Amino acid sequence: WGSNASGQLGQGTETSGPQTIPVPVRDLAPDALEIEAAAAATCARFVDRIQCWGSNQVAFSVGPLGSDVERSPLPLDVELNEPTPRQLVMGDLHACAVVGAARTLECWGHNGDGQIGIGSRAAARVPVAVPGLTEVVDVCAGAQHTCAALDDGSLYCWGSAQRGQLGIGEIGAMNHRSMPTLVPLTGVREVECGFHHTCAIRDAGGTRQTYCWGENRRGETQQDELTNPVLDPTAFTDARGADVTHIAIGGLEFLTVTYGYTLVYGPTLPLSGFGDNSQDQ
Repeated sequence: WGSNASGQLGQGTETSGPQTIPVPVRDLAPDALEIEAAAAATCARFVDRIQCWGSNQVAFSVGPLGSDVERSPLPLDVELNEPTPRQLVMGDLHACAVVGAARTLECWGHNGDGQIGIGSRAAARVPVAVPGLTEVVDVCAGAQHTCAALDDGSLYCWGSAQRGQLGIGEIGAMNHRSMPTLVPLTGVREVECGFHHTCAIRDAGGTRQTYCWGENRRGETQQDELTNPVLDPTAFTDARGADVTHIAIGGLEFLTVTYGYTLVYGPTLPLSGFGDNSQDQ
């Protein structure tokens, strides 16, 4: 449900008005395991494939459908290089999937800031293997960046560093990384990407802590709002960071201003939020 101007509801047609009642996606393979939504496209993961539908055209670039089409109002199979997709994520205009027995990473779509991690800023209509990454245990995609945690606890990020969202101590409109870049944080078990900020759960030797970095205009990294941006992974400012087991991040950008927020919870931690609250989110 929602907007269907680019066919992102998978109804076989494009409509100008919003769909306010849930409707089944047409021609979708059975037994979907995971679903992700981007700015104007949607993808679903199955045991043996990924299907996407909606918009695949971004100005002079391409979007996240993983196929050589401008748009599709019906699900299309993504042309993965390795079978058995294990995790699916979507940024605004790109997508990535953990695939195969070696848990490698493939990404596709818009790449203006290097967010698909292939060593260039050229867009990819079909999935391309991200070099140097195996045993990926978690991956996330933000508006213009991507991060992946490996089985050994290391964390890599790439794409735009304009708001410090890569956690590598750099910032600036011209700063980006088109290849996975090691983040100075070990023992990472989960990573989540927001519009322009990132958070990760670290568990080293049974000691758990939560870290965030990037845009902090609204306190979305759980730091004082005057600390903006946060350029390096920074631990929560109170003891609740040790109780976090899951993170969810939201936000938007309006007239170059980011309104980000973060939600966390755990077995001993009630659902808690911080960051922008202008819409009671």
